[in-house]
Amino acid sequence: AQRLMQLELAVASSQLAHKKTEQAIKHSEQQQEARDEAQDELLKMELRRMSGDIEMCLKERDLDPLRSLLASKVEQLDLELKSELHRVSTELRDALHSKTRDTQ
Repeated sequence: AQRLMQLELAVASSQLAHKKTEQAIKHSEQQQEARDEAQDELLKMELRRMSGDIEMCLKERDLDPLRSLLASKVEQLDLELKSELHRVSTELRDALHSKTRDTQ
């Protein structure tokens, strides 16, 4: 009878240890799932941030109108500069002719 009680006690102790082990495993699984979910959320946030950063970046096609505008401004300034140089050189030539006539 005592042997039977010892066996029953050993079985009960083994069952309790098994139940504790199962609970520990279940708890570990739940913690890992929570960590995985948190990591997934952080990754989603980072991807959203990166996506927003990429959208804010200038794209090549966005620069084309700017290039055209700058090219036309440069061309306009070139024409104005040539015109101004022609005007100044004409004034200088006329002034030199006038002085030359005055000295003769």
